[in-house]
Amino acid sequence: MVSVKSLLATAFAALPLSSAYITNIATPASAKAGETVPVTLTAAIYIQNWDDFGIVWGVKPDSWDCGQDVCVGRRISYTSLYPDNQPKPGQFTIDLTIPDDLQPGDYNIVAAIPYLVGASGLTQIQGHSANITIEA
Repeated sequence: MVSVKSLLATAFAALPLSSAYITNIATPASAKAGETVPVTLTAAIYIQNWDDFGIVWGVKPDSWDCGQDVCVGRRISYTSLYPDNQPKPGQFTIDLTIPDDLQPGDYNIVAAIPYLVGASGLTQIQGHSANITIEA
């Protein structure tokens, strides 16, 4: 019979093999051009190593349909994550400034996140977006 001590030791030994990755972003429903808005990011546990390198932030008109591609539109900021700011499971907030010359209308705030996962060394980009209305 396996002891509780052995089970706990195995579970704790596996902890360094798991990491968190960004799964979602959320913004306020509306803002004005030039304002700073909080973007709430959610990170979840991934069983293998997962390194989010950074976030390229953009804003694009809601009418743009990029299909499966991650298009950021107008690049508005960059947030470095690797190696010192790797996300932990849960939520955290990053403040973004909306460009002051953005016209009123419906937009998407886009987060393009290059990442590396697993032992393969495969690097890809995941994208998340949130709707925001820019008011006059």
